[in-house]
Amino acid sequence: MLITLPTLLQTHTKGEKEVECGGDTIQQGLLQLVELYPSLKSYIFKQEEQLNPFINLYINGKDIRYLDQEKTLINPDDKVEILLSLAGG
Repeated sequence: MLITLPTLLQTHTKGEKEVECGGDTIQQGLLQLVELYPSLKSYIFKQEEQLNPFINLYINGKDIRYLDQEKTLINPDDKVEILLSLAGG
């Protein structure tokens, strides 16, 4: 899968906008991403392998919240987009 990162997270990937990762599920792909770039872990995962609630993930344009969340199956040619939620007042 090809994971597209927002500009804010690209500082943790040496400027790479897209990172190729493998795995059968979105969670496996994200675990590989943080293995390649450990400083991303606190942005992607809240604790252990629980997704941070302030990120939104889309697979081929579909929100994983309406699929099988982090257990959503992926194919090697899938495109995953990470978007950060905005919070504040």
